[in-house]
Amino acid sequence: MIVAHITFAKTHHAYYNMHMRFGLQIIQVISAVLLMALILIQSKGVGLGSTFGGGGEVYYTRRGAEKFIFWGTIFVAIVFTLSSLAGVLLTK
Repeated sequence: MIVAHITFAKTHHAYYNMHMRFGLQIIQVISAVLLMALILIQSKGVGLGSTFGGGGEVYYTRRGAEKFIFWGTIFVAIVFTLSSLAGVLLTK
């Protein structure tokens, strides 16, 4: 009876672990695509000159959709990072 319970527990744990990893992979793919899209939406007016410090833009406050995209990018980056760390911890 004890052997059957241990076998069931190991099988159940492996089954749960497999589905958890698959779910995390789906979250990683979706968040990676969203993160790329949000970053590309934000990168208006960025050229090679600003890479070397020659931008000369004035600081301004984000408003409306731009503020939503900015905070959405931060949120999606956090989700991607946490799902990646959870995936690494699950494989151990």
